[in-house]
Amino acid sequence: MTQRIQVGDIAQYDGQEVELRGWVYNRTGKGKLHFIKLRDGTGIAQCVAFKAELPEDQFELAKALTQESSIIIRGTVRADERAPGIPGGYEVGIKSLEVIQAVEDYPITPKEHGVEFLMDHRHLWLRSSRQWAILRIRATLIRALRNWLDDNGYLLVDTPIITPSAGEDTTSLFEIDYFDEAAYLAQTGQLYNEANIMAFGKVYCFGPTFRAEKSKTRRHLTEFWMVEPEVAFLEWMKPIFVGGHWTPQMIRAAGGRHSLNEPGAKSRTVEPEDLIASMPDRLIICPCGFTIEQTRADLAAVTGERWWPMLPAVQDGNVVIVDGDAMFNRPGPRLVDAFRWLVGWLNDRPELIPDGFPVERVEG
Repeated sequence: MTQRIQVGDIAQYDGQEVELRGWVYNRTGKGKLHFIKLRDGTGIAQCVAFKAELPEDQFELAKALTQESSIIIRGTVRADERAPGIPGGYEVGIKSLEVIQAVEDYPITPKEHGVEFLMDHRHLWLRSSRQWAILRIRATLIRALRNWLDDNGYLLVDTPIITPSAGEDTTSLFEIDYFDEAAYLAQTGQLYNEANIMAFGKVYCFGPTFRAEKSKTRRHLTEFWMVEPEVAFLEWMKPIFVGGHWTPQMIRAAGGRHSLNEPGAKSRTVEPEDLIASMPDRLIICPCGFTIEQTRADLAAVTGERWWPMLPAVQDGNVVIVDGDAMFNRPGPRLVDAFRWLVGWLNDRPELIPDGFPVERVEG
């Protein structure tokens, strides 16, 4: 009996007769040989229709296949390193072909299309290899994030999408009519989970987020999914927490060097001895989510340590607090302002610093 398989598993069936069900991604060929690319959601397989191996009516059916027609193909899997596909290196020699539905005038052809046209047909655009790959990558990233949080003691708590008030900036709210009362699409689940950590200690939410900030750039989003972990009893100064990931890269691009991390390295905690040994010429204190006032209130726990005066940045008066609730940890124009300030401050170019940038010099 012919075994039904998925394209993604085709390498396991070399030399065996199989059945594939899916859609025609593309068809090429002429004369006695035609190549049909079949996609089934798990991958794309090249299927070969050779006139000498098929009844005439079946070969004529293969020649007439149109893009995105629904089909069932039965044939033998054979290894061929030249065969294109996802995964490549295997093809199916067709023995029989069945058309479930023939499609006419499919709008997204192999030629180039504009973004506006594709967005108007986005439900069909998902069938293209690029969009298919993007969504699979997205799913992989989400799974990795969830697995790490789940495995490290965080509890998933889904927060409301419709909220009665602003979670962040009141100017970026999408207002909706909620049974004759004003309500808003959620900007963040943070406020809910700040309450939830008092019950569970470590929580996270992962859901849709909305920002009513009108923009015509393709880098600006009004709707996106955001993961937000919250932890009780977490301090940023004991042990000392230093930025990683894109932070060192940003500092390097601005003309400086992160003395405790390289571009791409993870954020991490360090001992005071490590901080002293790094001999920082300048020190930026910017705990994520903390305003300048909140950071200033906590800073005494650090400045009172015996090692604090030993830092060159402290001795030279080059220590500043930056508002961590508005800068460096936020996307869009705020991050651009943060980079402009960084360039200006590191290179002693005050004319480059944006007006009103939220920064405060630490005395002593």
